[in-house]
Amino acid sequence: VDQTSASSPGSTSDSARGERNVMGRKEWSAEEDRIILEAVDELGQKWRLVAGRLNGRSDDAVRNRWKRLNRERLIPTAGERGFPWEAGQATAHSGAALGVAAQRSLPVTAAEEKGGAAGVPRAPKAQPDRIPWSPAEDLEIVSSVQELGLKWQKIAARLPIARTPHAVRNRFYRLQQLQQLQQLQQL
Repeated sequence: VDQTSASSPGSTSDSARGERNVMGRKEWSAEEDRIILEAVDELGQKWRLVAGRLNGRSDDAVRNRWKRLNRERLIPTAGERGFPWEAGQATAHSGAALGVAAQRSLPVTAAEEKGGAAGVPRAPKAQPDRIPWSPAEDLEIVSSVQELGLKWQKIAARLPIARTPHAVRNRFYRLQQLQQLQQLQQL
């Protein structure tokens, strides 16, 4: 028996596997993207439930698409005006005044109103003296990510209030979620 061409039962060669994946894939539509973002906002990361709102999409495919959508929106280019608090050419580094939108509080998601990510009441906070994030800090984080990339320690050092790199990273990703929510509400 020639062992070079033998394959184990049930295995698929790389070329056959690649052809199957290419032929079986269908492009994601803007409508599917909208459904995914709205469903995740409503249901959280319950991928089977989110996938149930889409025909012919597995929970794994939906989760991967959601991650790609988030990654695509993480670092806006210098010309983008996707953040609700941006106005004109103001940046935290230039010392220019923040836009009027920066003075407003950020929207609260339905899950936050219920108490937790899945509507579960939150445990008492360990640190009742936490300082809320300011619009100036938010703007500094976003502009620093545009300038430096995802260098959380360097970005944390730029903030006027001592924040951990971990807290800065979490805040940046939360701002991304809030931006997506606001974009969906404008549709």
